[in-house]
Amino acid sequence: MDESEVKARAISALAFARREWHSAENEAVWEKKMAGVKQARDGAVGILTLVEPASLNAMTPDLLGALANAIAEMTADPGIRALVLTGEGRGFCSGQNLKASEALGSAPPV
Repeated sequence: MDESEVKARAISALAFARREWHSAENEAVWEKKMAGVKQARDGAVGILTLVEPASLNAMTPDLLGALANAIAEMTADPGIRALVLTGEGRGFCSGQNLKASEALGSAPPV
């Protein structure tokens, strides 16, 4: 599958999710927060928000674990047709949190 086909499929999935979102048959909006990740649902659209704005949502091992758990929960629900990943504050995600990496120490040589 080439890049244009991937983009076309993503656009198609988002359009479908939007139609489902506006459908009167869908569930009400709900929200759930776990350490570092807020989960919300609006119809067939799952919304995951990184909520560590002080660090520009920099990825730590804990945040990565919480995100993985949230994605697993959302994708297990057959009613969710699309996921939106966003970040709270002025930055989506600044990358790896280097201070957290330093605290973990370096990996042993392979």
